[in-house]
Amino acid sequence: LEAVAWLTRTEAAAVLAGTHESIKAPPKIAIARTLLQAWVDGFDV
Repeated sequence: LEAVAWLTRTEAAAVLAGTHESIKAPPKIAIARTLLQAWVDGFDV
């Protein structure tokens, strides 16, 4: 891991939308992206 941060769902949604000021989303093919999207969508992961 290069960097780790705790995010709220709102912040994570901004990451996925590409509007977060300092964090970029993982590529769409990455499992990390799928897990992040599921959590933002309200699933407990």
